[in-house]
This record gives sequence, structure tokens and C-alpha cells, in this order.
Amino acid sequence: MNQGTIGGYWPLYEDGTPVRIGDTVDGHEGHYAPMVVKCVKVVGDATVIADGVWSTVIMPGKRLKRYGDAPEGTPCLCGSPDGDVETAHVPSDEPNWHLVIDGVRYGVSNHARRAIAEALDLCTSKRRLPSGIEWPEVDGEPVVPGDVLWDAGTGRRVAVDRVGFDQDGTVLVAGDGEEIRAAGIDGIAYPAGAVSLDDLTRTEPKPVLDRDGVPIEAGDVVWDDNSINWLVTDTRRHRGGYIVAVTARGAATERKPESLTHKRPDSWERLAEDATKAVFDYWSCRDVDHDGCPAKCPAKVDGKDPRQRYGTDKCFIAMRADIVARAKALAGVTGDE
Repeated sequence: MNQGTIGGYWPLYEDGTPVRIGDTVDGHEGHYAPMVVKCVKVVGDATVIADGVWSTVIMPGKRLKRYGDAPEGTPCLCGSPDGDVETAHVPSDEPNWHLVIDGVRYGVSNHARRAIAEALDLCTSKRRLPSGIEWPEVDGEPVVPGDVLWDAGTGRRVAVDRVGFDQDGTVLVAGDGEEIRAAGIDGIAYPAGAVSLDDLTRTEPKPVLDRDGVPIEAGDVVWDDNSINWLVTDTRRHRGGYIVAVTARGAATERKPESLTHKRPDSWERLAEDATKAVFDYWSCRDVDHDGCPAKCPAKVDGKDPRQRYGTDKCFIAMRADIVARAKALAGVTGDE
């Protein structure tokens, strides 16, 4: 785990120690009553802690105070001006822990805790997460807000909006509000349609291509080998390849991507309809700046603009030649037959 990547996200006490879920902390940002930390969420560059009723936003660089139970008049170990640790008496509302030395109970200030940690080589700079918290990883890298991940099974894009931690385990919430839970957590019921963290990858999947090499995406209209048009609803991995879910006329089915095309199949009815069109409508170029032709021509026949394909400098002549070529293809005529 790269602690430097996630070090700015997890809430820390003033002495640098990571806050644990279940800890009681002093109220923060206007909440003065103690808070029991029940969940931690990372949203953007801020961290949010919540106790089930109240929530507190902790901006980068902010530290939390501990909630102590040292009564008024208890001797407290504090840092002296020369850097040593000395004993002083503090008010009862001072947020301190306590320790017992030779049967005497002492409060411990933040400065004293830092000095003790350094003396015992327990500096928290070596560990920015409390024990029991595993930061989620995808492809060996920690997941943070702003990451773009991919569902390895469906190829769907998942934009991470926040990373949350609670007593039930790790929960990632994508930008559309979908929950993604880490797999293998006992007692967790996945929400309907939820994605497991183990199913995610940082590698953008290759697009699913039709038989002409055109990417197939949900919402596309495609045609099968029987010239039936279908609406694409989803794509998913299947036996080492992909399968395309389609629907039309109240029926839903699945097709192999190589059996589909985005090109509308020709027919005698379509040819008869097109033959009555004006030349600009036939080539779908009525709104095009014709001063830029043929470079800007949107029409393509066998990969060429119509005038190049049929060896003419007139669009209407190319239209006539294309109608004849389409009629021959529909009739099964090849060459000069």
C-alpha cells in the first residue's frame, strides 16, 4: 500500500495518530458534544466523519482533538518550552488521555504523546491507517475519489465519487450513487445490481466491434444477418469474448457482435424511395458547405466520396450510377452482367 497516496484522506488526531472507527472525539466545526465515530467517508478532497446523527467535514490539514476523561486537577504530562516533558495541572475540559505510572493516574497531552511515540519509535508517519482498516485497491493501487474504473465483466465505466468506511466493511460509492462493496465481507448483502470491488479494473476494456469494425454501444441501432433491426441494451463478456443484448418489437435476445452491423441493409423498397429524392437528400449533404467538396462530403461509397467512386465531377450523375449499382447488387448481378 502506498501510504503517501492515501495519507491525506484518513482523519488524524493532533498528534498524527489515525482516528479509529468507534473512537470518541471532541466536537468539530461547531459540534461541541463528543462524537462517536461510526463511519468515515472520503468525498473529493475532504473527509467526513459521522456518528449516525451528526456529521463533520474535515478539510485537508485539519486535525481532530481527542476526547479525554482526566478530571480537573489531575497531573498532566505536557511538553515544556525546552522540549522536555513536564507535569502540570489542567482544567477538566482539556482533551487528554491518561496513563498510570506506579499506581498514579496521569493525563497525557498531545505534545507528551508525540514525545513518547518518538521515544518508543512509534511515529505515526509510518502508518496512516488504524488497525483493522484496509484501504480498497484495484490493480494494486489505492482507490481514491476521482478515479475512473471499469467493470471487467461488462466493460461499464465507474467513476468513483467517494470512499466510505463503516463497521460493516469498505463501501465505494460511484458518481451515480451505485454501491460497490469489497468482496469477501461476511454478513454483507449486496444491493441489487451492485458491483464487487474484485470485478473492477483500471484498464479500459477494448470496444465491442460489429462485423465492420464499428464499436457497439448501448442505444445503438444495429441489423442482423436477416436484415432485422435491433436496439442494443448492453454488452457483456461471454466465454472469452463478448455478447450483445438487443431488443425489438417486444422481444429481447442476444447476438454475437460479428453478426451485427450498423449499416442499414439495402432493399428494393428503400431503393425505390431513394430514387425519388433530390440529389442533396440522397447523399445527406443538404446542410454541408459544398465549397469544400469533395473533401467535406459526408457520403461514402466503398470508402470514397461518390464522385471519386464513380469517376464523375457531378453529384447527380454519381447518384444515378449508385442507384444502378445498388439495383444490380440486390438482383445478385455481378460484373457487367
